[in-house]
Order: sequence, then structure tokens, then C-alpha cells
Amino acid sequence: MLVTETYSDNEILFHSRTAENNINKSKKINLTRIEIPYRNLELLEDGLDLNETLIDCPNSTFLIRVSGDSMQNAGINDGDILLVDRSKQPKHGNIIIASINKNLTVKRLNYSYKETLLLAENDNYLPIFIRPSDRFEIWGVATMVIKSL
Repeated sequence: MLVTETYSDNEILFHSRTAENNINKSKKINLTRIEIPYRNLELLEDGLDLNETLIDCPNSTFLIRVSGDSMQNAGINDGDILLVDRSKQPKHGNIIIASINKNLTVKRLNYSYKETLLLAENDNYLPIFIRPSDRFEIWGVATMVIKSL
């Protein structure tokens, strides 16, 4: 659906058309009854390509749904979807998706001069120390979280 706007003194007229362009409906909204400042909103008339906006490297990007609450203090909750880029070089402090002995996890990467740790963003979870005997592989760096409202 395409949305455009036309302003009068205290009203907004929204015009909408279906993709087939055969139905045109308008809805007038009186601004004096609205509590949020609609005049400051920028409506995207030409559409928005989420692939262009969110993804730097399409061939190395994937989505993964989060399960659990270990990253809740980083704003990543159970059921959220992470946008993950395999082309980004993991750095200290990045939130990564990793496989440890065939178990996937989402954690903050912590490199120190002696060891590699994976840190939860929830005080109820202990750090994961990566041992030389572990089968450890970083799948990618989380670049964005997608949430339901």
C-alpha cells in the first residue's frame, strides 16, 4: 500500500492505493485529536527496500531466532530475530552467534591476552570459557535485532 499525505491547517489527508492501483481510499485525520506530532513524521512515498537499508553483504547475511534470556540486558529477548553478517570480522565486544561443541549460542565476544570468553548479558549466566579442546566456530556478528511490538 502506498501512503501519501496532504496538509491543511490542522488536518492530514491520507490517500492509499492498493498495489493494483484500482482502489483509492482517503482518510482525513484532525490533528487536534492526535497527541503525537504527525507533522514531524517522514512518510516514505517511494517505498523502502529493507535489503538495501539493513544488509551490507546479502550473500553472507542470515536471520536467526533467539531462544532464551541470556542477552536480555543487551536488548535481545526470547523470540527476537537477529540479523547476522558472516562477512564481518568478529571483534572484542561484538555480539556473535557461535557454535561450541555443536551447540549454538548468542553471546558477547570477549578477547583477553590469555583467553577467549563468551559473556551473557544477564547476571544469571556465567561466562563461557573457550578451551583449546572445544570445537568453537563463530558463525557471524549480529548487526541488528528485529522485535515484535
